[in-house]
Amino acid sequence: MYQFKTVSLADAQAKVAKKSTAASGDIERYAEALRSLKADQSLELTPGNGEKLNKVKNHIARAIKLAGVPAIYADGSDGTLLVWLDRETFDKAQGAKEKSRARRAAKQAETA
Repeated sequence: MYQFKTVSLADAQAKVAKKSTAASGDIERYAEALRSLKADQSLELTPGNGEKLNKVKNHIARAIKLAGVPAIYADGSDGTLLVWLDRETFDKAQGAKEKSRARRAAKQAETA
């Protein structure tokens, strides 16, 4: 059975900060690598000593969100993780942003 207890907000934030800073360096490095990735390139990540592939997957998923890039990852046949940009999703997102900007500009022009 789960146990519930009330803690102060400061204590809760301190616990969250401790947990999130443990891997933040790795995630930031992954995000930086993703930002510099070109459309015709992919990243191949190999787990370090004692590191599991699931941990690497978790970090890369967080890094994708942090970097704000549309990327896909999959298991390699040799125990690595392959990551590449999803150009189709990226192009659709760019097109949607441009349409949204055009609609806002047209709406502002109507009201002016």
